[in-house]
Amino acid sequence: MYTSVWKNHHKSVCSFEFYSKRGILFYRATGFRYKDYIVTDICSEEMRRAVRLVLRFCPDSSTEPVMFKELNTVDLRKLIAGELKNRYSGIKLIRVPPGRTAPVPLAAPVVPAAVVTGTQVAIIGYSRRMNKPYLKAGIVSSHNIIGGDEYMHIEAPFEPGNAGSPVIDLSTGNIVGVVTDCLSSQLRDYRVLKSIIKENIRTLSKLNGSFNDGRTDFAQAIKANQYMAMNLARDIHLGCHRSYGFAAPFIRIARYVKAIGHEIQISVNTSVQEGY
Repeated sequence: MYTSVWKNHHKSVCSFEFYSKRGILFYRATGFRYKDYIVTDICSEEMRRAVRLVLRFCPDSSTEPVMFKELNTVDLRKLIAGELKNRYSGIKLIRVPPGRTAPVPLAAPVVPAAVVTGTQVAIIGYSRRMNKPYLKAGIVSSHNIIGGDEYMHIEAPFEPGNAGSPVIDLSTGNIVGVVTDCLSSQLRDYRVLKSIIKENIRTLSKLNGSFNDGRTDFAQAIKANQYMAMNLARDIHLGCHRSYGFAAPFIRIARYVKAIGHEIQISVNTSVQEGY
């Protein structure tokens, strides 16, 4: 079963790589094609920080992922067709951009359906530390209502970069969910700590030279320690592995895609009728 899931789905799963001004890869998310869109869970904060984005697909499990498209974040924002921010913060629908290689393959035929607790699932995704997609097993252990929205609680190994991965029903091959990081306590704690350290650094920068004994600028010394703490926090976060995660039910995302398509069709028909 796992072999068929991999064969039918891995070619439609992609990696979003975000690079800084210095060309450093600092953030990665997973996505997959559904109809005319790539479904993903990209953090808006990280998207704002990036100056360059590379979209990659892996055409074959024995090859390295190939670059499908290179974009800047302005181009990426223009391709965002919708965002389920009122329900599942971060999940975006991105129009498939024209690429430099073969067209993006569709996921295997998808019949969105509700999934019950106890369902065995497979997850295909990229991680922050690995360049290739990989397959892992899991089980839907419960359903939770958080903030008025439903999430599937999945027992499976998760790590940074998995956000946006498709959750696939092992028995049917249907996509039943999308991995999301919006409920990850580790991610929230890391972002809070990072914002505190950045504020400390800004404050210490204003005190340069104000506290010294003629040999040591204590503000500079403390600021250096803060940079070390930030780097340590980042390394801990990137190496973080969780034994469970959350996923947004794909049936609602599919309905949202259908609604977007309906709105586009109405817009086209109206334009034709009005002579535009």
